[in-house]
Amino acid sequence: MEKNFLISAFCLLWVNFISAQTATVNENDLFSDTSSVTASEQIVNNNEIKNTVSKSTGLSGVITNALIGSANRDWFDGYHRSDLTLTNYTVGNLMLDIRLPQGAKAFANFEAQYVPNTSSLTSDLREIFVDANIKKHVYLRMGKQVLQWGLCTLWNPTDLINVEKKLFIQKIGYREGAYGLKFHIPFGTVCNIYGFVDTKNASSVDSVACAGKLEFLVGSTEMAFSLWDKKSCNPVAGYDISTRLAGVDITGELAVSDGSNSYSLKNEDGVLSKEKSKDWQTRLCIDIGRDFDFLKISRALTITGSFYYNKAGYDYNMFSNTEVYQYKDSITVTDQSGKSIAQKMGTQAEFLYGADLYEQHNYSRYYAALFTSVNRIILSSLSGSFKTVANIPQKSFIVSGGLTYTSLNEFFAGFLINGYIGGKNTEYTYKNQALSLQVTAGVTF
Repeated sequence: MEKNFLISAFCLLWVNFISAQTATVNENDLFSDTSSVTASEQIVNNNEIKNTVSKSTGLSGVITNALIGSANRDWFDGYHRSDLTLTNYTVGNLMLDIRLPQGAKAFANFEAQYVPNTSSLTSDLREIFVDANIKKHVYLRMGKQVLQWGLCTLWNPTDLINVEKKLFIQKIGYREGAYGLKFHIPFGTVCNIYGFVDTKNASSVDSVACAGKLEFLVGSTEMAFSLWDKKSCNPVAGYDISTRLAGVDITGELAVSDGSNSYSLKNEDGVLSKEKSKDWQTRLCIDIGRDFDFLKISRALTITGSFYYNKAGYDYNMFSNTEVYQYKDSITVTDQSGKSIAQKMGTQAEFLYGADLYEQHNYSRYYAALFTSVNRIILSSLSGSFKTVANIPQKSFIVSGGLTYTSLNEFFAGFLINGYIGGKNTEYTYKNQALSLQVTAGVTF
């Protein structure tokens, strides 16, 4: 009953709000970052546009080489080289961009990764989609795509669409896209409607997931209500807000559902299994940030603090429990030789990983993070960053800092150091990691 009420109330809100909007669309203001839209002043009439606007094809890409050295906690006891690991690989992305008259577009992002020590080459299509529009009133994107869904820096409780979540330590390469149909209906600068039909794992109409968002302005504050739903799942209602007070940027996301859509660990009389909670679930993220000018450099320093609450998170540390339990269902794990084996007994932490119940930065109930970036350090092409994320109950941290150099001739290089701080067997120290150094260099074309 609660599920039907949520869906009906959300749809009624959309209909009432849409019917009140009659403003003229200013495409330059609304879609300045959407390359698939043709500016309105360039369109004289539909007959002449076919002759004045020609098809264009663009090919671009990036090649990045990475060298990563890691030290575990045992290395600090005797500084043995056997406790140091070295990894190097190359990631290449090739992007095809085809523009057609009247705002149509096709885009593809092909990624390949080569690991020299195993001579292995893997590849994937990160994105491949087509953009189209219906008389500049409805904008469509069909195919595999990464969506901008959610406002906060690291945690996006309202984003149940994207395949890959945002990472604290940025991956080399691009995020995997979700497959489906996105639509966007603008109503001037006052209101926007977004929707996404997720068909990646759909074998029938019943297995399709849908998400919708109504975005609007209240003064200078931007707000949005969203709803995600799928058969045999609990609908998730969301709320986003973005505003500025006294020069301080405030963004927030809230997601609620009557029951969980993901599994969690259940310990019943020493037997481990997985279950979905039937209690109300709440996830909340708040970001507070500010930009600072320095020596006539605009936004020379940016500082953002973030807080995340996850009601479904565990209130105790499973990583510190070394007791062996029986598993209700066997899990598949990988031994030291890389061979997959079935395991019917083990610790709670092993069950979390083996049963795919663990998601980093989403395990406990309370988290906090700090993000700092500095532009134009001594040189205009040199920038730096410092950030940290904390599992508050476990007093476990990741601290990361680095420098990035980008030249005018499209060469770039970077240096990043990451530290894992906390007691033994916490979320960020469970695998005994202590320190990692990453050096990257590459070119864009």
